[in-house]
Amino acid sequence: YLQQAMRTDKDLNNYVFCYTDYNAQIKFYIDALRWQGSTVELQNNTQGLTPGKKVVISQPPLRDSLFRHYLAEKQEEAFGCTVYLVQRRL
Repeated sequence: YLQQAMRTDKDLNNYVFCYTDYNAQIKFYIDALRWQGSTVELQNNTQGLTPGKKVVISQPPLRDSLFRHYLAEKQEEAFGCTVYLVQRRL
């Protein structure tokens, strides 16, 4: 998802990528985007999300955690990832 977003100059400001396993490849792209001035984030849980954030999740346990703690709306699916817009904390 990140690689394609960079290729197409997709605006990833206010995106949070949640991933719990080995994340060196994700971190590589996040660091590159931050260097370019993007406010994209990487975290290994769904804690501390605020309304308006777009959360990218590819792992079912993180998706379940998102919906246990937040009201979120599905925005899109691509490359094995789902993007959710955080509405509010439950």
